Amino acid sequence: MDETTSGIRAVLAELESAVERELPGWPAEMKARYRTARREWDEAVRRMPECLDRARQAVREIAGEEPDRGR
Repeated sequence: MDETTSGIRAVLAELESAVERELPGWPAEMKARYRTARREWDEAVRRMPECLDRARQAVREIAGEEPDRGR
């Protein structure tokens, strides 16, 4: 799971880098919208490991496997 979230973070960092290079030429309103959206994305990425863990646990329960204890 760490590999998955690391991969997603790497892709987002690449995209962010590309956008940040172009950002100085954007109108002020568009910059503000981007920064607001970026804060939302950052929060979603921060929550992602927990969401993936809950999904993994749910799949295991559906499959009848023992849930992970202490993870």
